[in-house]
Amino acid sequence: MGKPGGVLRLQRRSGMKLQRRSGITLVRKVGSMSLQSDRGARHERRTAAALGAVRVGNTGRAGADAVSDWAAIECKSRAALPAWLKHAIKQAEAAAAAFTSARLPVVVLHEVNGRADDDLVCIPMAAFRAWFGGWRGGDFTETL
Repeated sequence: MGKPGGVLRLQRRSGMKLQRRSGITLVRKVGSMSLQSDRGARHERRTAAALGAVRVGNTGRAGADAVSDWAAIECKSRAALPAWLKHAIKQAEAAAAAFTSARLPVVVLHEVNGRADDDLVCIPMAAFRAWFGGWRGGDFTETL
């Protein structure tokens, strides 16, 4: 089944491109970022702003998505995070809330037979910002 003639003319004249995702037809400028790249870039900007960092973006080299004087931030965006991970975060939040004094909800992920130093520490963004958001370290002066 072909595209309606008016849409095809729109593509040729304006340099627009049609993309169909989840039953929705989107018109995008040719050469613009893919939907996934655009989503990732928005996530990088939002995260950099939340953590007082600077978004580096895609430089064509391996490196952090955002940097500050105290953090090198790699941003990942997925349609859904694993349910077991969300459940573990909820457990940590409930346990932290049970104390009369403030506690930071932390989930530590360990790979069986892996080194403990390679474990991953997960903290909800809201909790991370509540505990560390006011601290920005020194001035960001390092050149990339």
